[in-house]
Amino acid sequence: MHGYVIQNGSLLKFLDEHHDPRYVPAVEYVVGEGYYVFGDLQNSATYFIRVPERYPSSSYADDSYFDYLQCLDDSGAISRMDLVNYYAKYIERFPNGNHVTVVQNRMDAYRTGAR
Repeated sequence: MHGYVIQNGSLLKFLDEHHDPRYVPAVEYVVGEGYYVFGDLQNSATYFIRVPERYPSSSYADDSYFDYLQCLDDSGAISRMDLVNYYAKYIERFPNGNHVTVVQNRMDAYRTGAR
């Protein structure tokens, strides 16, 4: 029953209707991580991107945006040059973020074709 609530969009609807910034970013981040662990990159990315888009001042925004990018990277559906652009947006958005070094290294590797 609980899986059905997540799968049919009821959880997203509930979070949209009860958008308390004290709790919702943490819930969305944790649900995104759960989907990631089980290899559901599409749903994981959906939950991760909601945090920085809807709650940009949340303490989860930085990690959630990086994890969203990780989902895009892991999916293999986006070209390396497009990923470079997405990673550049991370640095624009979080110039002192927790993942700047990793992001910069990936951008450099993708530009040179090393990865």
